[in-house]
Amino acid sequence: IPHLVHIEMTYSCNSKCFFCYNPYRDSPIDYSQIDKIVESVSKSKIPHVYLIGGEPSLLEIEKLNEYIEKLSVNSSVTIVTNGLKYMNGLSKKLACLGVAIHGDPKTQEWLSGIRGGYDRTIENVKRYVKDGFDVRCIPVLTSKNYDQIYEIIKLSKVLGMESVFVDKFEIGGMGLDMASQLKPSLEDFKKSLDQMIKARDDFNIPVGFGTAIPYCLDERLIKE
Repeated sequence: IPHLVHIEMTYSCNSKCFFCYNPYRDSPIDYSQIDKIVESVSKSKIPHVYLIGGEPSLLEIEKLNEYIEKLSVNSSVTIVTNGLKYMNGLSKKLACLGVAIHGDPKTQEWLSGIRGGYDRTIENVKRYVKDGFDVRCIPVLTSKNYDQIYEIIKLSKVLGMESVFVDKFEIGGMGLDMASQLKPSLEDFKKSLDQMIKARDDFNIPVGFGTAIPYCLDERLIKE
């Protein structure tokens, strides 16, 4: 069996991120299909299961908790969310919440296409931390925010988030139209790596990558 499985709960989403691979954001939520997938994955006893989308917070909280309860019997369950909608009454059996913070308010709202979204996300992170959840920051590294990684990690520490996993922009879906504008150069990547290492050391918070990065891009990927 695989070590990790991502279940795309729905393609529906309440954000308009330029970098997203999901081109079907107005799709209806098919609970009967999700039921079958969750049942199959729960029987497989896969160590780590991520519930992603689209946007999983758009599911009915009762159904979302039902899936968490079923999967958590044999798996560590993480939800990946944009943080725009607070999931009130979320099951305490959830192992981790990954919340996307991509930079300062202007950058976040440009990338996501949601005015006022930054403040909503930050407020919901505070609520989840107060609720006792392990909350991880999951910024997407692009040419627009490569120089803000240090501040993102600093903010994550201030908010009480437990770690930062940077996802390098990968071309696909909606991101095809903006690929030339969003893809970070090798120089951009190296500068962001500078900031990741410095922030990790300055703020004593675990920092890593959530997407596959070739080691040959920079020797510090091995040394650090």
